[in-house]
Amino acid sequence: MSHSSPLSRYALLLFALLALAGNSLLCRTALVDYAADPGIFSLLRVLSGALVLWLIVTFRNLVYAAELKQTQITPKAPSTRLFSAFTLFVYFITFSYAYIWLDTGIGALVLFGMVQITIALTSIHRGHSVRINQWIGMALAISGLYLLVYTGISKRGWAGYLLMALAGIGWGFYTLSGRGSRDPLRDNAINFSLALPPVIVALFFSGSLDNTESWHAHRAILLAIFSGAVTSGIGYALWFYVVRQLDAMSSGIAQLTVPLIAAMGGTLFLGESFSLQMMLGAGLILGGVLWAMVLER
Repeated sequence: MSHSSPLSRYALLLFALLALAGNSLLCRTALVDYAADPGIFSLLRVLSGALVLWLIVTFRNLVYAAELKQTQITPKAPSTRLFSAFTLFVYFITFSYAYIWLDTGIGALVLFGMVQITIALTSIHRGHSVRINQWIGMALAISGLYLLVYTGISKRGWAGYLLMALAGIGWGFYTLSGRGSRDPLRDNAINFSLALPPVIVALFFSGSLDNTESWHAHRAILLAIFSGAVTSGIGYALWFYVVRQLDAMSSGIAQLTVPLIAAMGGTLFLGESFSLQMMLGAGLILGGVLWAMVLER
């Protein structure tokens, strides 16, 4: 990746962002159109993601065995590994339940707005330098988020917003923990596997495992499996492959394009509204991303 051209890096970044947005659309579709249980959706998503990632890791290890022997990768500390898995678990569970109340675009806006705030505050806390263009870009993008969401808060309950905010915090820390990954495929496979047991425990206490009707919603099951295997498993591995080329602030700001993509998908496939206000907010978000990632001081 370090020797790839800027064009190929941005192409991979685009595919990764499409995958992140796809998760919002797939989850909302399963819950609204096919009455899926959010807990079961989470379980199938984590399980299918883990299986696909381990299949890819196994295939890669067989095909590139000689090259991998020459690559020395320092194992992550157990505490770091468990923290990554925990943040992934928090994201998976709260994300699915939040979409009971929130539209696709609004949910993605809250999610990645909190991702940006989490990454920014953590970067500042760690003493990382923040360039002036990144401050301006973040301010523009956050302004766009505010413009998009402030009218919708009074129309819905707070539960969905709170859950999605927790999902954003979880994903923000997961993004930060994965930025230094030397082997994104394997690391994501391990994290998915470690996140699976707490997901099962959470479903046991929520009663989702007893919801037999959801197990017969075949289309919802297919959406959950696709979300886990493709837009989560492969998508996350691709994201962490790309994010190594970005600093923490730019990676957070880049993810602010995901709500725009998700909102457009919700409009096209679920009939959700895409107003002039949303277009103006989207313009601020894209302007912020452009300012932070392209302009150099």
